[in-house]
Amino acid sequence: MTSNLVTRKNITAAAFAPLGRAVAALALGVWRLVVAVKHRRTLARLADLDDWMLNDIGLTRGDLHDAYLERLWRDPTTMLGRRVAERRASLACGQPSSSRLRTRLTACAAHRPIDQPVT
Repeated sequence: MTSNLVTRKNITAAAFAPLGRAVAALALGVWRLVVAVKHRRTLARLADLDDWMLNDIGLTRGDLHDAYLERLWRDPTTMLGRRVAERRASLACGQPSSSRLRTRLTACAAHRPIDQPVT
């Protein structure tokens, strides 16, 4: 004979399951906000640098302005890293930095043999 006993533990767990999911979602939202603020503080520290120092790391004031325009939940430093990589790739190919990275790499590969090192 089997019996289906309803215990207090089952009732309590079932009653608070939606509340637990809501608390977890709230905690995740707060965590994302904390991370976004951290990224914005990093961006503010970069903005405190003078133009010479920004140039040394491959950035311009315009890059910082564009990073500030990123949405709050996106990491603006990721966009800055892409900009620096694009500029370095364009310098390696001898092309102006206003081109897109894909265009530069294609043009760079088209103008020199694959086995020839970049000078």
